[in-house]
Formats: sequence, structure tokens, C-alpha cells
Amino acid sequence: MRSIVKLKFNLYSKTNKIDTIPGLTINLEKETTEPIKLTIEDSDIKNSIDLIKKMKDEYNKAVKSLDLFAGENGVMQGNNVSFAINNAMTGIFKFSQDDKYLFSFGIQIDKKGNMTLDEEKLKTAFKENPESTKQFFFGLNGLGHDTEKKLDGIFGDEGIIGKRSKSIEKQVTDLERKIQDIDTVNKEKQKTIIDKYAKLESQLALLDSQLKTIQAMTKTKSDD
Repeated sequence: MRSIVKLKFNLYSKTNKIDTIPGLTINLEKETTEPIKLTIEDSDIKNSIDLIKKMKDEYNKAVKSLDLFAGENGVMQGNNVSFAINNAMTGIFKFSQDDKYLFSFGIQIDKKGNMTLDEEKLKTAFKENPESTKQFFFGLNGLGHDTEKKLDGIFGDEGIIGKRSKSIEKQVTDLERKIQDIDTVNKEKQKTIIDKYAKLESQLALLDSQLKTIQAMTKTKSDD
């Protein structure tokens, strides 16, 4: 239940810094003629909202990347991996806890598939029901862990991409091994050919020497 408490009291300080209230520091920059309204928010709520805003931004980046790879003429168009990723992402909006969904907290999906956030509605949920809201997003059975399980089923070691990556790695390793074997065979063939031609060159040199000797002897005999 939401409670509103109004307090009125005077604060005094010898400097422009007022830190009478524990956990709160007010820096006075200049004198004003009109009253100033200060709104003090729970930093834990702000941190939680910042995390959810970051999740929204990362989700929308992932949507853009998926459209690039799985869209028309994309390298993953019609691929079962792209379908699995898309199902895991859209499945976020089907997650429920205590009859609450993401839209209950001001988070929805637009026509382009992007996540939108009504920050005021989310902030109200944290203020009115802080524990249940935190459990929905960050609890052991909350949205974060549920999404992690789904994505692990795709990107984990035993997931679709994980298994495919292992298969590709094995194929690459086998190919490298074959290339090494071919390289070894080629080197052996190359050595055999070099040895063969070296031997042939040696024999030709010997034959040339023998022919020259015969030629010289023939010439000598002819001169006689």
C-alpha cells in the first residue's frame, strides 16, 4: 500500500551544503524567490529501473540484429536458429508471475517488435509493491532467470547454437587435419620428385662426362 507523509521543518547550515538528513545531501547553488520542491527517491528503485531500461535497450538492439541476419536476404533467413531466438525473445512478454505480465509494469512491444517502457508506470509499481515487483524481474523464479534458461537452451553448450558450434569446430578440425595430411603427402611427393630429378641430373652429368670422354678419345683416334 502506498503511503504519503508530509513533513515540515527547518534546516540550518553554516555552508551551502545541508546534510542533516542521513543519506541525503543538498547543495544550495543560489538564492531563489520561489519555493523549491524536492523529490527524494529510493536509490534502490532507481537502480532497478536503470537495469530494466538497459534490458529494454539491449532487447531492441537484439531485435535490430535479428532483423539484419534473419530478415529478407539475411544469412539466417528461414533458419531454425533464427526462429528459436525469436521465440525466446517474444516469450519474454508471455512470462507471468502472480497474474502479472510485463505490460502490468508499463513494458510492451510495438508493431516493429521493439520493447517500449512507460517509466512512470514502472516507478509506481516499485513504490507501491516493491518486493513483488523486484521478485517479478530479479527473483529466483523471475523474468531474468526465466529468460536466461531460454537463451541458454539456444546459446549454451547443449543449446542449438552450442551444439552447432561444436559440430562446426569438429568439421574445421577434421578439415585442418586433412589439409595437414595432404600437405604431408605433397611434401613427400615433392621430396620424391626432387630426389628423382636430382638423381637424373647426376646421371645426366655423368653421361655428359662419359660422352665428352668418348668424344675426346674419338677425336684423338681420328687425329692419329
